[in-house]
Amino acid sequence: MLHETRRLAVPLWKRRKQRGFSQTDFARLLGVSRSSVQRWEEDGCCQPLAMIAWARCLDFSIGLRHVGNESCLWLGR
Repeated sequence: MLHETRRLAVPLWKRRKQRGFSQTDFARLLGVSRSSVQRWEEDGCCQPLAMIAWARCLDFSIGLRHVGNESCLWLGR
């Protein structure tokens, strides 16, 4: 699952930039520190609930799909 959250960090980062949010502004919107947003974007590592909140603030949804014996996360609009 860690690989999946890292894969999703890039489109979420791009969407934040497109929306014109600084890391500080976005952190305030989410109720977290700027360093948390920075860590999520750089490492792609965050708790599942944080990833869901991050996506929802940017008008994305996150789902879990089962592909064979594997589970993977996906982003949708």
